[in-house]
Amino acid sequence: MSKKRDELFEPVKCFVCRHEILRHENLENHHFPFTKLDGGKETVPLCKECHDLIDRDNLGDWPMKLQLEVLRECLKDESPRCLRVMLLKIWAIGQSLGYDMKLKGMQ
Repeated sequence: MSKKRDELFEPVKCFVCRHEILRHENLENHHFPFTKLDGGKETVPLCKECHDLIDRDNLGDWPMKLQLEVLRECLKDESPRCLRVMLLKIWAIGQSLGYDMKLKGMQ
């Protein structure tokens, strides 16, 4: 096989969920840290599911189970302070925009 063809079958990790994906199957490139619209040229590899959550699905449309999973993980003691602050600010903005941001099941 050629080197280029070999690369298609070499797994890469999704930048978000860290699952391995094959370049020729479920890989999508996401412009980060700047969007393509804002002139971003750098991309990170994402699986289709994570790319959908970031670019195509509104945060308010995420399943409550996923929202709570994100909240639980980000509010753990070992999470960086800036991440926890950002998450709480996003949560507050969601509430102010009228999204149902109840914390059902949170202990």
